[in-house]
Amino acid sequence: MKRVLITGGSGFLGRSTLLPLLKRDYEIHIVTTRKFHHPEKNIIIHHANLLESTSHIPLIEKIRPTHLLHAAWYAENGKFWDAIENVYWLASTISLIDAFYAKGGERLLGIGTCAEYDWSDGLCIEGKTQEIPSSLYGKVKKSTYECLHALNESYKKSFAWARIFFPYGAYEAEKRLVPYVITNLLRGQEAACTHGNQIRDFIHVDDIGEGLAEMLDSKVDGPINMGSGKAVTIREIVNCVALALKKEHLIKFGSISEPLYSPKKIVADVTRLHSEVGWSAKLSLDEGIARTIRWWQEIDLKNEKVI
Repeated sequence: MKRVLITGGSGFLGRSTLLPLLKRDYEIHIVTTRKFHHPEKNIIIHHANLLESTSHIPLIEKIRPTHLLHAAWYAENGKFWDAIENVYWLASTISLIDAFYAKGGERLLGIGTCAEYDWSDGLCIEGKTQEIPSSLYGKVKKSTYECLHALNESYKKSFAWARIFFPYGAYEAEKRLVPYVITNLLRGQEAACTHGNQIRDFIHVDDIGEGLAEMLDSKVDGPINMGSGKAVTIREIVNCVALALKKEHLIKFGSISEPLYSPKKIVADVTRLHSEVGWSAKLSLDEGIARTIRWWQEIDLKNEKVI
C-alpha cells in the first residue's frame, strides 16, 4: 500500500491534495495542530506539533509512511516574508525528514516557492535562473531544499521539490489579493488596488492539488516549478472578479502604492512540469475565479471565517 503523510494537510495547499491522492489509491495520514475532520475513511488525522522535534520519530514509527508530502510551514499573511519562524521550520523539517528516511520512507515531496529565484529575470527556469532570494522566507526555503538534497544524497532516496508560484482558491487567507477583492465586492465595499500592471503566474489551488499528487506519484527528482506558465496582470485578475460579480465600479486601481520591491514580471517556465511529470494546469482564469467566488459565497452564507 502507498501510505502518505501530509504535513500541513489541513492548510491551504495541503488539503487540496487529499482527494487527488485518494484517487491514486493512497492511504492518507495528516498531521496537524488544528481541529480538523474529513469524512473519507482513508484519511486519518494525527495531532502533533512538528516544531517539537521529539514528536518526529514516534509519529513516523506510528504511521510508517512510504511517501511524505511536506506542506507545513509558517504562513501567516503579511508576516511570513521576514519572520524568524522560517528558521524554526528549517530545523524542524530536517529532523522530520531524517526520521522519515531512517524509518524506511521512500519518496519525499517538499513544498518550495518561486521566492527562491532572482525575480529580476521575469521568467523562472529551474537550473538556469539564478537563485538569489530577496526575503528571509525565500532564503530559508532555498536553504531547506539544499539541506534536504544533501540528506537525500546520503540516504539514496527519491526527492522532488515543488516551487509554487501564485496560488489562489478555497481556504486562502482573506487578506490576500483574490479573496480580498472577492469578499469586499460581495459586501458592497470598495477594493483598493495598486496600478495593477504587475505580471504574475496565478494557478488555482485545485490545479496545484492535482499537480502535487501527480508529482508525488512520479519519479521525477529535484526542483520543479508549479505554475500555470501563463502571464496575467494583477489588473486582469482583479477585473475578472469584478466582471463576474458585476461590480466593476468598486475597484479602485491606483488608490494604494506599489510595494517598494515589486518586480514587473514573475512567471514560471513549466517545461519540466509538462515533459517530465506529464501534467499541466487545467483551469482557465475565468473558471478558477468563478469556482473561488462560489466558495466564498458559501462561506459567507455559513457565516464562517477563514484565517
